[in-house]
Amino acid sequence: ELRRLIREQSPLVVCLQEIHHLKPENQLSIPHYHCFRYDYLQGQELQIVNNYYQTIAIKINLLTEISVCSMYIPPSQCINRAEGNLFLAQFQGPLLLLSDFNTNCSAAEGGAVTDARGTEIIDIFEEQPHFLK
Repeated sequence: ELRRLIREQSPLVVCLQEIHHLKPENQLSIPHYHCFRYDYLQGQELQIVNNYYQTIAIKINLLTEISVCSMYIPPSQCINRAEGNLFLAQFQGPLLLLSDFNTNCSAAEGGAVTDARGTEIIDIFEEQPHFLK
């Protein structure tokens, strides 16, 4: 049932708690998703994350909490504005975004945007209220 839901809906994230029927030796594998499983005495917890974006994000607590996100978007992958906005909206507070978007985007340095991917990336960033411009 879970695999059907994921196949039909393609969610970005699925979180399940109080799972009691997964045996410790059984590993869940779903194509195009990373599965993070936590076993406790009372049951399991499972996070299933779509790996459409090749991304790693961590939070660092210094004087304030800072999110650090490293993202890679292959040249063959389309950039979807709605998904990009949804992805970035999950970060609250300061965010350091390190990326390889595979685009020719010189506008960030004051030049002209030379390809459509660069324009799309800039549009996504400009729609984010917490990004410095």
